[in-house]
Amino acid sequence: MVERGHQQIVDGLAKLGPKWVKNLLLVLWADRITTRASTGFTPYRLVFGQDCVLPMELTAVSWATVNWNRIKTRAELLAARARQLERKEEDVRKAQENIRKSRLRNKAYFDKNRCERVDQIEVGDLVLLYNSVLDKQWSQKLSNKWLGPYRIRQIAQDRGTYL
Repeated sequence: MVERGHQQIVDGLAKLGPKWVKNLLLVLWADRITTRASTGFTPYRLVFGQDCVLPMELTAVSWATVNWNRIKTRAELLAARARQLERKEEDVRKAQENIRKSRLRNKAYFDKNRCERVDQIEVGDLVLLYNSVLDKQWSQKLSNKWLGPYRIRQIAQDRGTYL
């Protein structure tokens, strides 16, 4: 799953041209402040309890900034920051619920669309054999995991094995 999540970063770097080292921090930052469909929140908000305030939002009045002109004392400052952070736990709970719903939707989609063999394997059918040896070898990640095709010559009745 981690590698799948990196694909958007690689794609973003590819769109910005050949100087990927220069653009890496910008793409990573953009990724961290982008809302995820699975959670409904940005990773930044789930970590810090508030949305990210970009430098351009400090120069123009924005909904994401606090009216710091009204804050006069340290107690008011602490109260304003506490209000920002108190939403974090509710946001995390909501994100967990959104992830749960997303996983249920994915499961329902998989259950509806997966292909199961409905007919029995018969003598003369062509089949592929899964090469489970490659599961134990880390360096064989990109190797072909299927052997064959093989033609079924005989079906052992008791064991469900095929020759």
